[in-house]
Amino acid sequence: ARNGLSYFITAQVIAKLFALLSLTLHNSYRAAQDN
Repeated sequence: ARNGLSYFITAQVIAKLFALLSLTLHNSYRAAQDN
């Protein structure tokens, strides 16, 4: 159970990091399009 929980937490952290990275890339892409 502990191993499954740590895997779940790791997956959540990776998902948050991926969403943040994708949002950052999207924002910089839009900024580049505006200029």
